[in-house]
Amino acid sequence: MKKLIYIEENFITPDECKIFIDYVNANKKEDKEDFFRQVVDKVTTVCKSFDDRANLDYVGVAKWPVGTFKNPHYDDSARDDIYDIFAALIYLNDDFNGGHTGFENFEIVPKTGQLCIFSNSQYKHHVTKVKDTERFVLSFWYNNDCKARLVKTSQIPSINYDGATLTFI
Repeated sequence: MKKLIYIEENFITPDECKIFIDYVNANKKEDKEDFFRQVVDKVTTVCKSFDDRANLDYVGVAKWPVGTFKNPHYDDSARDDIYDIFAALIYLNDDFNGGHTGFENFEIVPKTGQLCIFSNSQYKHHVTKVKDTERFVLSFWYNNDCKARLVKTSQIPSINYDGATLTFI
């Protein structure tokens, strides 16, 4: 399994980022499925270029309120020979302070539209405390499960995850 941290600036435009934020924040629930699928497919193509076994397990917008953070951890959902390969993040805004994605030796300062892919079960990572205004991130988790298991979440539109609200797309 490859161990990597990959960053790409301007992966999507600020206007595209705003579509995701509006979807969560302003309750604009009109049909965005085609646009969402294009972005998901674009991220998945990059992930598969690093490891063709990468299969999407989850995607959603994480809304991190002021004061939230995530302590250092490894993502590990290993079960029945299925394990995490990558996490991918697209930062949807950067008008907050803090909220950096941290690793052992450095931190990524979020920039609107920036893509970050990393080996989430191999790198300990964290999120620094969000200050001043909310942080929005389009979050993906990929594992090696060859069966499509991405859960359709029409019955569960969002969940609380350590203080952040995850809204499924």
